[in-house]
Order: sequence, then C-alpha cells, then structure tokens
Amino acid sequence: MKMLRKLAYYALIKPVAAVITPHETRHLKEKNALLRKQRDKARNQRMDAANAAKRALLIADSQGGKKANYFSDVETARQQYEDLEGDREKLEIASISVREMEHGVKSPVYTKVFPQRRTPPRSVAFVTIANDLFLPGLEVLLASFLDVYPDFESDVIVFHDGSISNFSMRRARHIYPNVHFREPDMSWLGSIARDSQNRKRIGIFGYMSVMALGLTDYERVVVLDSDTAIIDDISHFWTGEDLPLGAEEKPATVEDDTIFACQDYGARPWAAVSPGTGQPIINSGILSIPRRYMDKTDFDELKDLVRTNHKPFCPLLDRFADQKAWNRFIYARQAEFLPINFNCNIKFLDQNRAGDTSFIRMIHFAGYKPWFHEDFMDESQIPQGGDGAVRPSIWRMLNLQKLGRLRQQHYQTEISRPGYFDRRVEKPGTIDGKPACLFIGNGPSINETDLCRLKEFETFTFDWFIHHPDFDAIKPDHLVLGSHAFFGGWHTRQPTMPKKYISTLRKRAWRPQIWTSFYFREYFEISGLADEFDIRYVLFEKPQKELIDVMGTSNLDIDGFTHDGRTSLLSVALPIALRLGYRQIGLVGCDNGSDGKDSSFNGAGQDTSTGLQAEDEPGRFALARVQESLQQLGGSFVDFTPNSSLPLPKGDLSEL
Repeated sequence: MKMLRKLAYYALIKPVAAVITPHETRHLKEKNALLRKQRDKARNQRMDAANAAKRALLIADSQGGKKANYFSDVETARQQYEDLEGDREKLEIASISVREMEHGVKSPVYTKVFPQRRTPPRSVAFVTIANDLFLPGLEVLLASFLDVYPDFESDVIVFHDGSISNFSMRRARHIYPNVHFREPDMSWLGSIARDSQNRKRIGIFGYMSVMALGLTDYERVVVLDSDTAIIDDISHFWTGEDLPLGAEEKPATVEDDTIFACQDYGARPWAAVSPGTGQPIINSGILSIPRRYMDKTDFDELKDLVRTNHKPFCPLLDRFADQKAWNRFIYARQAEFLPINFNCNIKFLDQNRAGDTSFIRMIHFAGYKPWFHEDFMDESQIPQGGDGAVRPSIWRMLNLQKLGRLRQQHYQTEISRPGYFDRRVEKPGTIDGKPACLFIGNGPSINETDLCRLKEFETFTFDWFIHHPDFDAIKPDHLVLGSHAFFGGWHTRQPTMPKKYISTLRKRAWRPQIWTSFYFREYFEISGLADEFDIRYVLFEKPQKELIDVMGTSNLDIDGFTHDGRTSLLSVALPIALRLGYRQIGLVGCDNGSDGKDSSFNGAGQDTSTGLQAEDEPGRFALARVQESLQQLGGSFVDFTPNSSLPLPKGDLSEL
C-alpha cells in the first residue's frame, strides 16, 4: 500500500517537472496493475481461508462433531494392555488409558431426562474454593445458580487463600448477596509433599474443600469446584431423587443419610477402578455431604487422610491431591453415584457429546480454563503454557448471557434512582435551533477558547480536565472517566485512580456529576468516593463491549451494554447525552483530529477525550458511523474546534 502511494505521488508530481516519458508512464501503469493484481490475489486468499474455516465449523456442527467411539476406544486400550500384560516395566511407562485397563473400567451412565427444577432450601449450603485466578469462574458459577433457581437463597461459602481483594468480594456479593468469603485456618496441615504435578499445581489451597465438614449448622453441604457451572436442576444432590419435567410435583425434603457424588469421566470416556478402593474413581468436582458425616470424628479422619496424602496408596489415585483423600473418605461410607449429566467434564462433552449441553445438569471446565483470555482477565494474570481450553465458547456464552443478564439487571436497578438522567441545565443553549450540549476535549485549543461563555450549554468534560486552572469558574456539568487505563486496566482486581488526581478532585469547589464504567462501581463504594461525589455509571465493560469499527454498527442505547468507539466521547458521553434528550452535540477542544499531536491543554500528555489521531482510520470510521446514527435521530455532531480535520459539520463558537 505504501509503494502504491509512492508511485501515485511520483506519477502526480512528475508531469510538473515535465521529464516523464510515455514509456515511463506505460511502465508505471503496468507496475501499478501488477501490484493491484497481487494485492487482490492476497485478499482473495485470505477470504478463501476464512470461508473454508467457517465451512469446516458448519460441517462439524451439522454432522454432530463427535470425536469418540466408546467401544472402539475401550477395545483399543484393552488390546494394548493385553499386549503388555506381564511386562511390568513397559506397562508402567504406557499411556494412562492403557494402565487403567489393568483393574477394569466403568462405563458412564448418561440420562436423557429433562428435570423439574427444585430450589435448594436454606438448610443446604454450597461450598467452593477460589483464588484470584478463579474469580471469573466463580462469578459465572453464581450467575448459573440464579439462572436455574431464580429464588435461590442458600449460603455459598467461598474458602480462599487471601488473594481475593475486597473489590472482587464486593463484586461477587453484588451478583449474589448470600456469598460469604472465608480464609480458613489450614495450619493443621502444615507443609505438604509436592510429589505430583497435581499437588504442585494446587498446593495447600487445593485442600480447603475438606473444611466443608466443619459447617455443622447445615443439614447438608454441597462441595463444588469454582470451575463448574449449573446448567439445569441438580436437586438430586440434596433430595436423593430426580423428578422428570411434567411429572407430579413433590415437596423437596433434604435426604440425610447418603453422600452423593459422580465418578471421574473426562479425557477418557470411562471411570478407572482404583486398586486401592476397588471402586471407580470419584471426581471431587461436586460432592454432597449430609450432616451425619460432618461430626468431629469424620472431620478428623478426613484431615488425617489429607496429612498422609503423600504416602503411596494406589498408582491411579496417587496422582491426585484432594481427590485422593475424598475417594478414600467416601468409599468408607454410604454413597450413591449419579449419572455423568450431574458432573460432565468439558472434555467428555467435547469428545462424546460434540458440545451438546442438552440434558446436562452441570459442566466441569477441567483443564486449562476458558477464562484465561484477555476478554476476561488482565493479560499479566493469564498462565502461560497449557494446551488451551476445550470448547471455550460454551463458558464464554455462559459469561455473556447468564452473567451479562445479571449485570444488566443490576445496572437497571442503579439507574432507576430518581433523577438519574435529569438534565442539569433547565434551558440549554441551541445549535441550529435545537437544544444542544457540548463535549469539551482536552486539546490545546481550549487554551485559546473562552469556556466560561459556554455556561448556557450542558457541558461534558473528560478525564484530565479536572486540572484545568479555570475548572471552578467553568463549572462543567459532567466529568467523564471513560478510560479503563485510568483505573489500572480492564479486569483489574484492585482498581484505583492516581492519588494526585483524587487530591485535585477533592480540592475543587465545583462538584460535577462523575460518569464512569459500571465495572468500577465497587471501587467508588469501597474508597468512599461514592459518598463524596455524585457518581453515575454507564454499562461499558469487557467482555460485552465491542468495537464499532469491527462490528460495523453502533449501540447508542444506554439501557444495555454500549459499544466501544475507541474514545470516551463515543463510548460513554454520547449515550448519556442522548438519554438526557440531546441530539445536537457540539465538540470543543478535540484537537487530535487536526494535527495528530499527542498533547493536551496543559502539555501534560495525550488528549484522551476523542482518541482520534490523524491516521486513526478505525476511530474515524466509528465517528462517521455514529454521526450517521445521530443524523437518523434528527441530530448531528458539530465541530467547533479550530482547524479541525474531523469529517464533521463545522461551527463557530462566536456565533452561538
């Protein structure tokens, strides 16, 4: 593309010098044609590759996409075992699927029954463990409970290792108020052996689930991993029965004799039999313990099993951490094992069900987590290595839909406060005869602009405008803090604003309404700033926000998640202004559209109000797309910035 521009430029200026010949002109045309042909060919190749990938996905979906055949897989593994039987040395280094054949395997039970949904009573508690890395999983787990059981009120106890911030705890409580965070005393465990990859990975943190036996105030405790999500009714775990949808309804009573669990199916479609217990291995992803097994004797026995967990017991269980201790504990007691539907490993769902979640009650996202992605975590937190998550789109949809719906509901509660979207100027000034507001950027041109004469307009300022020396005289109505970087980035677990900024904000006599992303609500509550200032929010946050230039469309409706226009002006301020009833929007001090210099009115840095640089084609497209939407509403941007090159109608402040 650069070469084409150079050639075009050369072709344009050559005639001025009057030295170009017909031969040179023909040569340039041929060269341009060749470059154009090569460019078109490369573009077509990219399009063909993208279309081929889409077709492959469609074919996989239409054909079911199953990757496993139980009979074939088990017979292959069994034959390989028989070939090695008697050769202990070779057997010990064989694949795990072959070694599991030595003591037999159990095929899964998979039911096709849609159940009645029976909400657990308050006497049943749910226990999970989480740390900072598992917070996205925990949030989706909580949202999934509320999706399946809208009247869910049971306590959810989260044992953690101290890495979860107050901000993250408060966010979780806003999702579900009956979630309780506890940092248990694990001193009884002391140091633990790290003689397997599993125990190295989870450390003492991974054994916190055993502390569930100390919760004796409940009739039953259901222990489940925070990398799980409830898809449909799991009431069998506390009632001891499963009622089909459409059958006669019964009162839900808590069963008090039996431990309920599921056996371990995952990368392989069978559950291996442990030579130590003589039974199929149990997966500790979800366990339901009645009070009868929560007394001091049982609790002490489970602790002893954990303390001695490093000692050899059987090769198939020795590779596990807490799961090994739970297997030994449960098989010594009365237990019932539920179908794989109640604890379906994502690997089994992928290989044996082609990702079909019909009839599934709970999904266990074992392995590399689907939220290890920049859409859900800060990149610095994402663990390196691993083979990638299996079918991450399933968890992504749960996040976008289940958690997203809750986020919107909570936001609607927030904006239902009286006067949330009342104008601050009773009789605003007009542009082209229509009531208008002004967006004042941080560009250097505002140093030459008398901003005090704009008081008849409702004004929006951005980020660093708080440092303007005439801030108290200008009295802007709104201060928009739309940049995630201002707080430490999206998905930060401990957001904070610069101390100097907060200090300046507090020193100002004038207090504007402050608008920011709903994601940071808990920060303003915890810091006390919500008590000092009038803080209001826009539902602008990852992963729901999408770039306007990528989507090709703009969402200006503040009732839902707003799109990302690559600037606070489009992403945050404009939806607010539209809700306030404005259609004419004047731009002042948006200098980034003129010469591309990274400067602000005080020379302290970049003007982040518009985010439009001279070569910012995606940003300019977003601006043009939003301007089109504004015009469809009968309004328009009008650019009052001197010498601006933004592709917008121009105005003169002196004529207002």
